[in-house]
Amino acid sequence: ARRVLGADVGGYTRRYFVEADGLRGAPDAVFRSSGEVVVGDVKSRRFRGSLTDYERYQMTLYLGMLRRRFPGCAVRGVIRYRDALVPVPFDPELYRWLLSRAPELRRRLRERRFVVGRGWTPHA
Repeated sequence: ARRVLGADVGGYTRRYFVEADGLRGAPDAVFRSSGEVVVGDVKSRRFRGSLTDYERYQMTLYLGMLRRRFPGCAVRGVIRYRDALVPVPFDPELYRWLLSRAPELRRRLRERRFVVGRGWTPHA
């Protein structure tokens, strides 16, 4: 049986904060069962065939932090759209790249200038 570690959706009001690698985040929902952790995010929009860069980056960070927090557990990510439940695989190379850009990301978020895709991609 899965246990809710924290959620701010579905009537739950206890958020779960995860910290690792100098980052801190609060996913929409985190569940744990024997040997497995599932992180979930809820979007109000319909699924358009692929994740946005922002969604992929956000889930990659959550997955990476939870892998550090729960070593030895399988960690899975899913995004719930209005019309679909989409699994999000962990990409360790993208996680390392995002960590390397953490100072710039924090600055952009503080300045409210975070626009993914304009010169801020792992392939740039």
